[in-house]
Amino acid sequence: MTPKGLLFELHNRGIRVALRGERFVLRPKNAVSDELVELVRANRPAILEVIARRPVCCECGYVIIEREAWWGGDPCHRQCGEDAWRRVWKEPLASDAAT
Repeated sequence: MTPKGLLFELHNRGIRVALRGERFVLRPKNAVSDELVELVRANRPAILEVIARRPVCCECGYVIIEREAWWGGDPCHRQCGEDAWRRVWKEPLASDAAT
């Protein structure tokens, strides 16, 4: 698996990635298997290279792997942007009615 492929696999499992100093932070912890931790460790230099070129979410601070949305002129995860919209406008989104 390529480093970019590994990052997309993490994203598809709902896992967000951040770099805090020299450490990777993967959240939520309970979604990260031992196998994934070992893959991340084994591919650390290549993953660092990939995430260095990716934007960071203005809301949560985690790397944006998928196509980003925007909030207040800054990149964010789609869900983070929707949550920010709700927080500011205190209203449900039109997409909420469909669920």
